[in-house]
Amino acid sequence: MRRATPLLRLFVAALLGALLFAAPAEPGPGPGRPIRPKPGNTDAMLWDKAQRIQARMWHHLSPEGLLVYEHGQGAGPDGLSYAVLSLSDSAIWTGCYLGAQACRWSVTRDPDALAQVDHLLRGLDFLAQVTGTPGRLCRSAGRLADGRARPRNVVDSPSLPGYVFQDDVSRDQLSGVVFGLVLVLHYVDDPALVARAEATLGVIARRLASDNMWLRNSKGRKTEFGEMRASVEHLPMVKNGPLAAIGYAAFSVMGNRPGDPWFRKRKDSMDRDGWRNALTEQHTWLGSQITMTNVNMVTLGLTPIVLGGDRLARDNARRGLRALYAASRGWWNAGTCACHLLVDSKVDRRALVDEIRATLHIMSEQEIPFAGTRMVRTGRVVNIRERGIVDWAWKIHVDAARIPPPGATLDPVKTYTRADWLFAYWLSRAAGELTPESGPGAQSPPPPLVVDRPPWMAAPGR
Repeated sequence: MRRATPLLRLFVAALLGALLFAAPAEPGPGPGRPIRPKPGNTDAMLWDKAQRIQARMWHHLSPEGLLVYEHGQGAGPDGLSYAVLSLSDSAIWTGCYLGAQACRWSVTRDPDALAQVDHLLRGLDFLAQVTGTPGRLCRSAGRLADGRARPRNVVDSPSLPGYVFQDDVSRDQLSGVVFGLVLVLHYVDDPALVARAEATLGVIARRLASDNMWLRNSKGRKTEFGEMRASVEHLPMVKNGPLAAIGYAAFSVMGNRPGDPWFRKRKDSMDRDGWRNALTEQHTWLGSQITMTNVNMVTLGLTPIVLGGDRLARDNARRGLRALYAASRGWWNAGTCACHLLVDSKVDRRALVDEIRATLHIMSEQEIPFAGTRMVRTGRVVNIRERGIVDWAWKIHVDAARIPPPGATLDPVKTYTRADWLFAYWLSRAAGELTPESGPGAQSPPPPLVVDRPPWMAAPGR
């Protein structure tokens, strides 16, 4: 047999890359250089920064319990409920922020952290019910505002009158939702909140099974990026680790918990079908798969499996995570680095902590972007400062620099959040890192945070 030509190898790689995610992906720039923190930047400074960012986070949550990662400045309850309707990633980032607050509770025992967990759990359950089919997720949901245009791609809720939602959910949204729910199961010790997280995760898993592991819209039609599978389409001998991780996570955790035996039977069936074995096959040699978006969502899929799966699933998920980290280290991605730190004691923790610490120190806590900022693709890994002020730093193009115009002023209308910063920080703290040596942040538990909670935000248990 003749050896494959370079052109043939390139064709096969491109075909496999397309089949893995069933969508084209842009090549990433490869691993970056090791990142070292600047001398003199202390963990006490990070603690103070976390307190400032955390204190204003209630103003970025909708009344329904969703993270509104972009909205008009000074928006009240009606404005936030309306703004979230135009956001296609509310499900994933709400789940991630929920996971961060679960970690915050485990570290600080601050009642405000538990209150946020309560509110965000309500939001994820809302996303799983508003479509009219329990467990069938949507991207975002809220209420229309008087005198404001109806956002595109929203439909009326058949189950919750007065609400509309953005349909056509994708697997990246699922990855964040499952991530947040599992971190509540792992890091929160309030029985009522744990029961709610388990119930929501269970109804989502049952719906996935009923829908044959393909996310559906509210009418039951397959969504464009909703497929999950253990093998590559048309190539059954090739495992599809990225899609398997996202689809298997909920079943891996629910099937390993006491309770309904249906979940254990379903997990065992998936194990026989190769889902668990596929977790190691992340195909990181395919440059088209090593993009910030793909690394982010697959990391979110694998992390819950390490936290709540059986021994073999945990081992396989760690192997998959190590492959992803080896291909994306030096990306200034403190979010995914924090996930690795949380679940794997055998990785190079010093390198991980260095990258996280350096990134969180340099990353701006400013939420309002500069008006007129333009994005430039550089073809190289740019540092977190060059990436500018964005909606969620851990998913944007790793080579994208955002350049304000000369004499730029802050946008007069729009604001983002720094929930992405808090995600990396609180996960790292739950992993036992970034603890100040002295000061309030070094106390166990630290003093409760004084937060700016809007008067219209209901108290826990409403």
